[in-house]
Amino acid sequence: MIAHYTESEQSGLFQNLASDQIIAIFRSEALLFTDELLAIAKLLRENEDELSIFLPETTKWITYFENNAEHIWITIDCLTSPDLELPEISSAWIEGGNN
Repeated sequence: MIAHYTESEQSGLFQNLASDQIIAIFRSEALLFTDELLAIAKLLRENEDELSIFLPETTKWITYFENNAEHIWITIDCLTSPDLELPEISSAWIEGGNN
């Protein structure tokens, strides 16, 4: 994973790559991290009853977490795919609007 390299090591990794290769690496890394966020959301949802004892409005916060994880991937997908347009709901999310 790219995240495990220092900034200078990452710079060297990308030095000889074409821009589309760099974007492909970024997309695959982003997808892995987004999948991890969604797996965390699933675990939270599975333990919602126990969490609600300690965390007020548990359902609201888990839904918020799930939605933001989805928006992260949608945004990355659209920004790295020239043929995709960012949906209005994701544009609002980026601008700090509706979640």
